[in-house]
Amino acid sequence: MRKIITKNLYLRALKPQDITINYCQALNDPQIVRLTEARYKKWKKQKVIDYVVKADNLKKNSLLIGIFVKNTNKHIGNIRLHSYHDYNKRVELGIMIFDKNEWGKGYGTESLKAVTDYILNNL
Repeated sequence: MRKIITKNLYLRALKPQDITINYCQALNDPQIVRLTEARYKKWKKQKVIDYVVKADNLKKNSLLIGIFVKNTNKHIGNIRLHSYHDYNKRVELGIMIFDKNEWGKGYGTESLKAVTDYILNNL
């Protein structure tokens, strides 16, 4: 996946080195993960790194994309594309802005528009 740049953000494949303690703490915050599959697990840094490595190995059917604020390089969320079916031209999408300080700024909408454009033009 190529890097996607928007007005305020950039999006790229998430890497193990992107995993921080803040991200792990967010994955354990019930308010943040209440609508995600992450809510069923307790997350430690190594477990998150293992998940990112596994997601990277599933490139044919899954893509884990990090959402970063352009002017600070701060990782604020993820988009996951999964269950991609080439024949049916279908993919499932999940999004999480895990940094509560960045909620309400339109970053989710901005990143979804960019990823939708990427999907329609590249998959």
